[in-house]
Amino acid sequence: MNILSLGVSQSTTAPQIKISVASSFDKEATQMKLRLARLRTHGRVDLTLSALTLDDRDTRPLLRDAPASPELAELVTSLSAPSGDDSVVAAELTQTLELGALYLVSYEISEASPLATVYFPRLGCPFDFQALNTTPGVHNRLVTATNDTDTTLLRTEGSLTFGFVSCCKAEWTVDLPLGTTGDELSNTTTGRFSGAGRAVATTTRALTTGEDYVLYYEITGDGGSNGLFTAINGPFGFRQLQRTIGVHNVILTCQNAELNPFLRINGDLTFGAISLRLRGPDAGRRVNWEVGAGELSRAGKAYVPSAEIYVSPTGSDSVGTGAATNPYQSPEFATSRAMPGDTIFLRPGVYDPFEVQGSGSAGSPLTITTLPGEERQVIIRGDLKSHVAYGGPGVAQNNAMRDGIRIVGKNHVVLR
Repeated sequence: MNILSLGVSQSTTAPQIKISVASSFDKEATQMKLRLARLRTHGRVDLTLSALTLDDRDTRPLLRDAPASPELAELVTSLSAPSGDDSVVAAELTQTLELGALYLVSYEISEASPLATVYFPRLGCPFDFQALNTTPGVHNRLVTATNDTDTTLLRTEGSLTFGFVSCCKAEWTVDLPLGTTGDELSNTTTGRFSGAGRAVATTTRALTTGEDYVLYYEITGDGGSNGLFTAINGPFGFRQLQRTIGVHNVILTCQNAELNPFLRINGDLTFGAISLRLRGPDAGRRVNWEVGAGELSRAGKAYVPSAEIYVSPTGSDSVGTGAATNPYQSPEFATSRAMPGDTIFLRPGVYDPFEVQGSGSAGSPLTITTLPGEERQVIIRGDLKSHVAYGGPGVAQNNAMRDGIRIVGKNHVVLR
């Protein structure tokens, strides 16, 4: 997975980050994942994904997880745990957790004796052993489940008084209704970088001279910088870049295919996201989200890689995702899942006549085609001609039937 964005929300009274959310895309699984990256609160909160859109289309129906994360913890002892040498179970989970998923464990300590301890136990707990903070106040831990069988959450030793204990899932997975391509070409991890001429990112492979690429980056902190630039001996030559706090998109043309670092800094900068992809017709496809945690909230955005949807007579419309390894079965269903700028590839085989269910847009047509070398291996029941374009700008097709494909009131649909 490649992290494309890290959004943060800051307090208006202090410089400390209160909440941040990271987004990533899994091309093979055709999924997007949002994960809580940081949370600082003074009380119990409910986690909610209150908004999720793809190019302004509501995408919440595609969530694998509930938008509002349910409470999974309950206290099983009195609020005042007994003192003594033996540990006691302070909190249990109401169900087993998802292996590998991220969870927010929050608890409040009202009182604690000097020798009191609280921890994730070594045995019986879905999280790795960890001694936790026992100072009075609210504490938050983002932890990953390492098993999906155990249900003990917290054990204590000594005298402790809890205000509350909470555990809820801190991530949301979206099954995108399309395959995604456009490989991530930046090999860097996000974070803080400092130095004079410090290399920040190198391409994962040689680029193509003359091709345009989109550099997307987010700066979340400036510790004192006087330069952010593409390197003179890198693939794009020298160019000064903006280094203000926020998100930036830059189109760069490859001048040479060397694998030298393409991004350098002078000074100190913190990056929430760095992404480099080949520029395509749907560069800038946008996912917007908003995550709420009590009174805190964070609205952010990320950019989906260019979309490719695959169809095969041996695929499935019920369990397929449109990925090359898990195609849909019918072209009609694929067009119903497509969005402007998407390309639908028909794999070899025979297809029944179908009706196009989706439209493209000006500059981002919906394209139906084949992979190179498979042009004469795809048969639609009818006399399909090559390189036929349906729907120039502003021209609607109404009840048009041609070559086994029916287009009703759709625009910007291209057949090749």
